Amino acid sequence: MTLPVHVRDNPGAWAVPAGWRLFSFSRKGEMTKAQERIAVFIFGVVFVIALLILAVAVREPTPLQYQVFNVVLALAAAGVAAMLPGFIETTLPKWARAGGSLAVFLLVLQKGPASLVVPPPPEPLKGTVILRDGFSFFDQSGYQFVSKAIVAWNAGLADILAAKQPKSAITGFFLPYDAGDFKHPDWDKNASAGIQEMMVANLGAVNECPTGGYQHHWFQPKKGGIYCVRSRDGKHYAVIRVDTVDNDRIGFDFIFQPSGSAKF
Repeated sequence: MTLPVHVRDNPGAWAVPAGWRLFSFSRKGEMTKAQERIAVFIFGVVFVIALLILAVAVREPTPLQYQVFNVVLALAAAGVAAMLPGFIETTLPKWARAGGSLAVFLLVLQKGPASLVVPPPPEPLKGTVILRDGFSFFDQSGYQFVSKAIVAWNAGLADILAAKQPKSAITGFFLPYDAGDFKHPDWDKNASAGIQEMMVANLGAVNECPTGGYQHHWFQPKKGGIYCVRSRDGKHYAVIRVDTVDNDRIGFDFIFQPSGSAKF
């Protein structure tokens, strides 16, 4: 499509019909300095607005997305800072304008985006644990995911415990919960741990744990079974794969999400 043009007083100029024209161009097709500033400023404002919308839309960016967002937003802010002296009709030497832009870039890169987006969630914790039967090895029977520490049964810290139920030949799990016949008034105070079997073949197949439907207190796992575990505070989640079920111990691999998200 060819845009209609007409010649005005200056025979070296060209124009488009009214309503279509944002900038008029010289004979060489170049914008004036003022028009360049306006164009760059408008582009910068639109760019920053787009980034802010993206920040709201992507509430849990990956570390790479977060870093890219930081750098691009800082560059946009530095560009706007470089153009402002021209709009407010101040005269600054080039080194001062460049230095100011660099300062804005570094400031926004380090401080600005922190209040605009949710920081990247911490990386999931991973490990392998062997818990001993609590009736025989009291101080080696509990595990706290967030600290990756084996704790005693009565420490009031364990997210998951191991013990052999009466008349059972193998060790099982015990999930502390502040309710029911098996709760301890001191050790299980405010506890809300739970466990739920996941019908998958490996740990990596669990992308998200359920937030409800958990069993608590005594639970007998299967060797090779995959389970979601809700932590003692009821606000964090882990996925475990049981590798060993013996007469005096249970071994399992785990992935724990310290952010509080049920997603992995």
